[in-house]
Amino acid sequence: MKGKRLPAIGNVEISIMEETQSRWLAFEKGDTDLEYQLWDVASTFMTADGKLRPAFLKRGIKLNRTVEPEITYIYFNMQEKIGDQPNPVGGYSLERIALRRAIAMAYKIRDRSGFSARDRRSAPSIRSRPASPATIRAT
Repeated sequence: MKGKRLPAIGNVEISIMEETQSRWLAFEKGDTDLEYQLWDVASTFMTADGKLRPAFLKRGIKLNRTVEPEITYIYFNMQEKIGDQPNPVGGYSLERIALRRAIAMAYKIRDRSGFSARDRRSAPSIRSRPASPATIRAT
């Protein structure tokens, strides 16, 4: 790239589309080149065994999977009392600090209520054609 003028591409178009259905329809029409996190409409382009449907393969569409990073925060009420009742984890004594640490270390993220099998899998993303600097449009 030494001696070449930047930017190296003509333009990048970014469209913010929050609704999954709108993003999928734009991808289907060819208005976007790359989409990700399409769980709500995955059955339209993926088979039951998680592969891309043949109709999309014929169009040159590629299916990629990525693992999304996750951060879990655990919050504790630090007050000594809640109302007129003692708070068993509140306060700053060494015993209470140790108790909160033990609770946090014993908490199993995968066991939390509402954690679906879908969330444990990698997120699907699809690309309509090979990415080249001149044709990238992000959503």
